[in-house]
Amino acid sequence: MMFSDWLTPVAWAQDGGGATQAGGSPLPIILMFGVIAAVWWWIMIRPQQRRDKERRSMIDSLRKGDTIITAGGIHARVFAVEEQVVRLELGKDVRFDCDKNAIVARIGDDDGPKEKTAKK
Repeated sequence: MMFSDWLTPVAWAQDGGGATQAGGSPLPIILMFGVIAAVWWWIMIRPQQRRDKERRSMIDSLRKGDTIITAGGIHARVFAVEEQVVRLELGKDVRFDCDKNAIVARIGDDDGPKEKTAKK
């Protein structure tokens, strides 16, 4: 069987050689696309919006003394908070400015992962 033999039915269908159905309703196709769009929103967009909202509230609630992690993996303590910039402190007299959007997590008693210490 050759490849051109597989294309013959496609050519007949495009030519209109077979029986055609006229006046079909577009409603099932519209409903199908609507359901696909709703599922896409529920699975992909809604969880991302929730994560963005939680991250935004975490960044807005930063205070002096909080320990944070930047996108570059730097662990630092918040020294001062401004509108778009956070001044971080790495150690004694080692400070630098960081954009608020570069902060990915806050480590604290109620927010971040807690380290377990083994009793000896």
